[in-house]
Amino acid sequence: AGARHAAQKRPYAPPVTAVGDGAALACQALDMLRLPPEHRRMQRASGVGLAAMAAMARGEAPDGAIPHYLRLSQAERERLRRENGKG
Repeated sequence: AGARHAAQKRPYAPPVTAVGDGAALACQALDMLRLPPEHRRMQRASGVGLAAMAAMARGEAPDGAIPHYLRLSQAERERLRRENGKG
């Protein structure tokens, strides 16, 4: 449901590259997503920097490298669990 909701907002024009451990599943559900090679599916902070550098080299503002998460991070989920007295 979260992936479908995120796709309805469509903050970016397709194609959108899906990364992370759920990328393959998301790509099966949403045809606007593209799946990178397996060795590039897990995002790294350095990738954001490289994307920003490439944008700047083209004379563009590097503001397009903003992550859009479909779910809360594990740290955020654990914090909420503690705050709600469930862990």
